[in-house]
Amino acid sequence: MGGEITVDSIYTKGSIFTVVLEQKIIDTAPIQNIVVAAVGKNRKKEAYWQSFEAPEAKILVVDDDELNLIVAVKLLRATKVAVDTARSAAECLELTRKRLYNVILLDHMMPDVNGIEALSRIRKQENGLCKEAPVIALTAASFSGSEREYLDYGFDGYLSKPVDAKLLEEQIMRLLPDELIEYRRESQQPVESTDSIQIMAKRKRKRIYVTSDCACDLQESLLEKYDIRLIYLYIKTEHGIFKDTKEIELNNLSKYLTDSASTAAAVAPSMEEYEAFFADVLTQADHIIHVSLASHAGESYHNAVMAARGFGHVHIIDSGHISGGQALTVLYAASLVKDGKNVREVCQAVEQVKGKISSTFLIPSAKIIKDNGYVNSAVTRLCECFHWHPQLKMRQGRIRFTNIQIGKLENAWRRYIWQQLLFPKYINADIIYITHAGLSVRQQEMIVREVKRHMQFQKVVVHKASVSCSANGGLGSVGIAYMTK
Repeated sequence: MGGEITVDSIYTKGSIFTVVLEQKIIDTAPIQNIVVAAVGKNRKKEAYWQSFEAPEAKILVVDDDELNLIVAVKLLRATKVAVDTARSAAECLELTRKRLYNVILLDHMMPDVNGIEALSRIRKQENGLCKEAPVIALTAASFSGSEREYLDYGFDGYLSKPVDAKLLEEQIMRLLPDELIEYRRESQQPVESTDSIQIMAKRKRKRIYVTSDCACDLQESLLEKYDIRLIYLYIKTEHGIFKDTKEIELNNLSKYLTDSASTAAAVAPSMEEYEAFFADVLTQADHIIHVSLASHAGESYHNAVMAARGFGHVHIIDSGHISGGQALTVLYAASLVKDGKNVREVCQAVEQVKGKISSTFLIPSAKIIKDNGYVNSAVTRLCECFHWHPQLKMRQGRIRFTNIQIGKLENAWRRYIWQQLLFPKYINADIIYITHAGLSVRQQEMIVREVKRHMQFQKVVVHKASVSCSANGGLGSVGIAYMTK
């Protein structure tokens, strides 16, 4: 039918199966009044307990579908009422001629004689015992105003299929004579409307949540503005393993990190941790778009992809970037969601735009990046001998050594900024994202002045890099990211 079926299986919480079918709109008239009851976050699911018992009551259920009859009998079993069933209007009329029923449940859509005609015959039945019996209409073809219409036909009540046990009991108990009810549960919750469709109550959910890794280096204000959720990477040190930005800050990293050496290493969350993260977010959203760290920059992307296999509504995007470049990718995805784009539109747009993001880094010392394989031993020796500072660039999801800057570090920053903004006509002037590891306020202000001296951006963001990124670049490293035209 051109649709799709997906499943999100959340460990210890249950599974959600979703069926999506594309259909043409034939009639724009409302088909149903839907009432969704909000359920509090910590509210526990109430155990079922029958609302009444009436062993002497006699109920007739009429439906041409055998399965529906079985369901109705099971739903009423706890109330101890005596239930007879009929598969057609003819069978119904035969029973009502012989036996008095306290309530009749009558299906509307039956093949030979429909429920409305059957009701008319019951009321006019010669020698019939149920001319005055209350009758409840059962139908799957509910529409706006159904209850009023069925009452006009002479029915005493109305229930939509699939029938909810609580509503069914409420309707029958309302119509039964009081002397037949031996037990009535005291704490009855009022039924909001008999013409409301019985659907699972749930909390208000977001349509799409954009998530990412903390290595995307997004400012707290931007995370709040776009409601972006982050999963933490880990920092492994000789004194233990800590959650990046949550249990360890850059200020606490001085014992492990200098401008030329690092004894701290970034570690990706496990597949199981990504599963738990996605499961938690899916309780608050219909879909997740997870913009991951570049697939060639550690295990984060691969673990996220493996975890997402257990969820039909988790979509993983390889940003192809880290730090500021990843931040721009996440912001772009979040802005599309905020503009009302659907999952497919967001994913396609992000895939197209991520190649237009320029993301580069100036590193104080080649020593700190040698162990990661970004430069070889010969280049490292030359850089250390002549005080060269390596320049790196993200290309096709990989970090590449592309250039060097010479002299004192602050002068190297100035030349690096000048080179990155050398051709402003090819650069999108909306935003430039600058990340740094351990720069002073004065140094940050100097970098902003240099950027503005070469090009005017609508927004200049300067943000402290995460510990994960800082551990790989060293104190004094600077990153610049922007979108090209």
